[in-house]
Amino acid sequence: MEAHNCGKLPAVASLVFVFEDVDRAISEEEARWLFAELLAADDASNALASHLEEAHGKGECVETTLEEKRKLVQLFERSTRARSHDLRALEIALHAAVFAAG
Repeated sequence: MEAHNCGKLPAVASLVFVFEDVDRAISEEEARWLFAELLAADDASNALASHLEEAHGKGECVETTLEEKRKLVQLFERSTRARSHDLRALEIALHAAVFAAG
């Protein structure tokens, strides 16, 4: 995964995922939930959580690989948590990116 500096994050955004068409931001609470879900999964998901937490700590936007997008899609598919509008938008963007890649 590559993270790049996206300047100052919007006040309501805690973590911003970069996609080709539009960036998707999630709040601090949503980011913490995402980290916890990844850490509770498997070793590969733990590594992804570490990368996301690092970008979060530095205030950087996150650009994910196709494999990381797939892991995040699987996480959303397993989760039974009700999703906010921003989490749902992130999930849809991840599904679209994975589908477009084939």
